[in-house]
Amino acid sequence: MQWARLPAGCEDDKRVVERLVKEHGVCVIPGSAFGMPGHIRVAYANVDGDKCAAAAERLQTGLKQLLLAKQ
Repeated sequence: MQWARLPAGCEDDKRVVERLVKEHGVCVIPGSAFGMPGHIRVAYANVDGDKCAAAAERLQTGLKQLLLAKQ
């Protein structure tokens, strides 16, 4: 499990999670659910190596697209 702080302009963690699920097929947890708004929680303990790598790529792509949309 890892925590990631969302960059400026993407602080609405619930909205970020919704978009990542809908647009990139990646499910993460909004930090606000744990008292850490502006963050996301990424859990990967039960994912095998190949699936984890593919999900990490989709997560990276999704976060990059969110950043570009805010610029």
